[in-house]
Amino acid sequence: MTNIKAIGDLETLYYLLPSKVGSPLSIPSLSRDLKAAYNTVRNWLESFERFFLIFNLSPWTRRISRAIQKEHKIYLWDAPRIKDPAAKFENMVALELYRAVTSWNVMGWGGFTLNFIKNRDQQVKD
Repeated sequence: MTNIKAIGDLETLYYLLPSKVGSPLSIPSLSRDLKAAYNTVRNWLESFERFFLIFNLSPWTRRISRAIQKEHKIYLWDAPRIKDPAAKFENMVALELYRAVTSWNVMGWGGFTLNFIKNRDQQVKD
């Protein structure tokens, strides 16, 4: 289903994620830390999403091609693993907003998306 061979590295990545909650996630940085290929780390993160371990938010932009290239923020469904109180609070807010947007879309109330905004000084505004 996922063709994962390096279970130890995958586990290490999952243990690293709570410290990355709420920050733009750099896959190249994670791949250097884990000494794994970029595509491998990206596939592992996609597997975590498929198994409902994490979800991500992309930055808001008018052009979809730019949103795909920009760094996303990740959040955990398993919030108690997050130690930092500020990150835990941001994760909780993101979870509730994600659930609300998903519910509105399922009920047919519109086609909503959830994104974060960066200003020109690269400061993240949620």
